Amino acid sequence: GFLNDGTTFSTCVKDVISCNIENKCHTNAQCVYNERIDRHVCLCRTGYKGDGITCRHEHSCLENATICSTSAACVYDPILQDNVCSCRDGFV
Repeated sequence: GFLNDGTTFSTCVKDVISCNIENKCHTNAQCVYNERIDRHVCLCRTGYKGDGITCRHEHSCLENATICSTSAACVYDPILQDNVCSCRDGFV
Protein backbone atom coordinates (compact mmCIF):
# COMPACT_ATOMS: atom_id res chain seq x y z
CA GLY A 1 0.00 0.00 0.00
CA PHE A 2 3.03 2.33 0.08
CA LEU A 3 5.75 3.30 -2.40
CA ASN A 4 9.46 4.12 -2.22
CA ASP A 5 12.69 2.22 -1.75
CA GLY A 6 12.02 1.68 1.98
CA THR A 7 15.39 2.94 3.24
CA THR A 8 15.64 5.10 6.32
CA PHE A 9 16.68 7.98 4.04
CA SER A 10 13.41 8.01 2.10
CA THR A 11 9.79 8.59 2.97
CA CYS A 12 7.23 5.99 2.03
CA VAL A 13 4.16 7.51 0.41
CA LYS A 14 0.69 6.01 0.16
CA ASP A 15 0.11 4.24 -3.14
CA VAL A 16 -2.69 6.22 -4.80
CA ILE A 17 -3.65 6.99 -8.38
CA SER A 18 -1.01 9.35 -9.75
CA CYS A 19 -2.14 12.99 -9.97
CA ASN A 20 -1.26 13.19 -13.67
CA ILE A 21 -4.06 10.63 -14.21
CA GLU A 22 -6.53 11.84 -11.56
CA ASN A 23 -5.62 15.24 -10.13
CA LYS A 24 -6.87 15.48 -6.55
CA CYS A 25 -4.20 17.98 -5.53
CA HIS A 26 -5.20 20.79 -3.17
CA THR A 27 -5.86 24.25 -4.63
CA ASN A 28 -2.50 25.35 -3.20
CA ALA A 29 -0.58 22.37 -4.59
CA GLN A 30 0.69 21.28 -7.96
CA CYS A 31 1.17 17.88 -9.59
CA VAL A 32 4.91 17.26 -10.13
CA TYR A 33 6.98 14.29 -11.27
CA ASN A 34 9.08 12.62 -8.56
CA GLU A 35 12.00 10.75 -10.14
CA ARG A 36 12.81 8.85 -6.94
CA ILE A 37 9.47 7.01 -6.95
CA ASP A 38 8.88 7.28 -10.73
CA ARG A 39 5.45 8.90 -10.54
CA HIS A 40 3.62 12.20 -10.25
CA VAL A 41 2.71 13.46 -6.77
CA CYS A 42 0.92 16.46 -5.30
CA LEU A 43 3.31 18.99 -3.77
CA CYS A 44 2.22 22.02 -1.74
CA ARG A 45 3.20 25.36 -3.25
CA THR A 46 5.74 27.68 -1.60
CA GLY A 47 4.30 29.16 1.59
CA TYR A 48 2.13 26.10 2.26
CA LYS A 49 2.78 22.77 3.93
CA GLY A 50 1.04 19.43 3.95
CA ASP A 51 0.78 16.24 1.94
CA GLY A 52 -0.35 17.91 -1.31
CA ILE A 53 -3.91 16.67 -0.90
CA THR A 54 -4.30 19.01 2.06
CA CYS A 55 -2.14 22.15 2.21
CA ARG A 56 -2.22 24.78 4.93
CA HIS A 57 -0.55 28.16 4.97
CA GLU A 58 2.76 27.89 6.82
CA HIS A 59 1.54 30.50 9.29
CA SER A 60 -1.91 29.03 9.92
CA CYS A 61 -3.99 30.18 12.87
CA LEU A 62 -4.92 26.52 13.35
CA GLU A 63 -1.37 25.86 14.52
CA ASN A 64 -0.79 29.24 16.17
CA ALA A 65 -3.95 30.79 17.61
CA THR A 66 -2.04 33.94 18.63
CA ILE A 67 -2.02 35.01 14.97
CA CYS A 68 -5.69 36.04 15.35
CA SER A 69 -6.81 39.09 17.31
CA THR A 70 -8.66 38.42 20.58
CA SER A 71 -11.68 39.86 18.70
CA ALA A 72 -11.38 37.16 16.03
CA ALA A 73 -11.62 33.40 15.74
CA CYS A 74 -9.72 30.91 13.60
CA VAL A 75 -12.25 29.41 11.18
CA TYR A 76 -12.10 27.20 8.09
CA ASP A 77 -12.79 29.03 4.81
CA PRO A 78 -14.06 26.53 2.22
CA ILE A 79 -13.24 28.88 -0.68
CA LEU A 80 -9.60 29.34 0.37
CA GLN A 81 -9.50 25.76 1.69
CA ASP A 82 -7.54 27.02 4.67
CA ASN A 83 -8.04 28.32 8.19
CA VAL A 84 -8.25 32.11 8.49
CA CYS A 85 -8.84 34.71 11.18
CA SER A 86 -12.41 36.02 11.08
CA CYS A 87 -13.79 38.86 13.20
CA ARG A 88 -16.30 37.83 15.85
CA ASP A 89 -19.85 39.24 15.80
CA GLY A 90 -19.82 42.95 16.62
CA PHE A 91 -16.29 43.48 15.25
CA VAL A 92 -15.04 44.49 11.80
